[in-house]
Amino acid sequence: MKIFIKNFLGVLILLTIIYIVFLGFNIFKFLNQSDDLISVTDYKNTIEEYKDNVNDIYSELEDIKIVSENSSIRLNFDGTPVSWVLILKQDKETKELEAIREELMQNGFNSFIFNEMLHVGPYLNKTKFEKVRQLLKEELGIISVNIEQWN
Repeated sequence: MKIFIKNFLGVLILLTIIYIVFLGFNIFKFLNQSDDLISVTDYKNTIEEYKDNVNDIYSELEDIKIVSENSSIRLNFDGTPVSWVLILKQDKETKELEAIREELMQNGFNSFIFNEMLHVGPYLNKTKFEKVRQLLKEELGIISVNIEQWN
């Protein structure tokens, strides 16, 4: 039995040594491959290309003079942004408020019914409401709507 254990441990040690040599050889091959390595100069050139592209895009945007619609956000005394909501009251000539709300939601406008009035918004900028007004006028024939500050 002792001979069997000795032989088994000897074979196990021999297999461990062979495995370590195999791993070492593969690590050596991996580290010496030159086709997958990136050099410092390649990296610097790539970074410079990205910087040039970003600078080109910035210069194009400056030429177009794009101004964000949120660049003029006003704040309340407590730091919350001043927002606006469009309010539509139910009258005899308009469709039911729930149907109008569904139509607005399908067209991507936030809307909800509160105190038997349809509220569209709130939005930080009044310019969004021109699209809503156009939709209400063209699709539903509604002309009279109020825009109020939302607190």
